[in-house]
Order: sequence, then C-alpha cells, then structure tokens
Amino acid sequence: MSDLDSDGDLDLVLQNYNMESCLLINQHQTGNWLRLRLHGVVSNRDAIGSRVLIRHGERRQTREVQCGSGYLACQTLAVHFGLGDSSRIDRLDIYWPSGRHQVLEDIGVNQQLELVEPSNHAEALTNPGSAPPSNP
Repeated sequence: MSDLDSDGDLDLVLQNYNMESCLLINQHQTGNWLRLRLHGVVSNRDAIGSRVLIRHGERRQTREVQCGSGYLACQTLAVHFGLGDSSRIDRLDIYWPSGRHQVLEDIGVNQQLELVEPSNHAEALTNPGSAPPSNP
C-alpha cells in the first residue's frame, strides 16, 4: 500500500502470479494524515530500520521504515499515518538506526515532510518545531 496519487489516502497495487496487476485507487478521503520520508546521514541513506512514534491527543502510533515485504515485492520507504479528526501532531519521535533520537513538536497535518537525520547528537536534541530540516 502506498499513496500513489499523493492525495493523502492509501492506494493498493495487487499482483498475483500469472495474472495482470490490479490498481485500486482510494477515492474516499476519510480524515487527516501525515507522511514522512526519512533520509539517513549517519545511518543508512534510506533510513531503513528507523522507528517513528507520533502522539496526537490521547492517541499514539508507531511505524518503522521497512523495505521488501514479500516475494518480488517492495513498498514505499515513506511512513504514513492516518490521523482521523486530529488537527495537530503533539509530538513526533524518530529513533534512527544510528541510535540518535530526534524530537519534533506541534506538527501540522495533511502534509509530507522530508526529514534528515541529525549529523551530531546536539542537533538531535533540538526541537525544530513544524519546519522540516534542510536537506544535506
């Protein structure tokens, strides 16, 4: 599953052995969302193995950046969060494979953020707020 048309909802491509692929585009917008694309600097470039924890209101969600989830299959490296009626992310924690821990607070919804791993420990402890760090 991935947001193939960049409209905030997840779409699906099905591939069965000896059959044509099937593309299912979700046309129903059901709530708010946040998508993150992580870029490693100290860790691997695609940030595979990074864990992201978000808190919005009383809710908590966790995602992990993964690659390859089936026979001859792949998925997007972006992590997607469905947020329902939540209008802000209170706190976002990123646990990078290098061991660094990055915290952002008060993040807006319905957007994709490109986040770069801090290159030093002091940077990881700063709170850049809702603005994504610049690319290296």
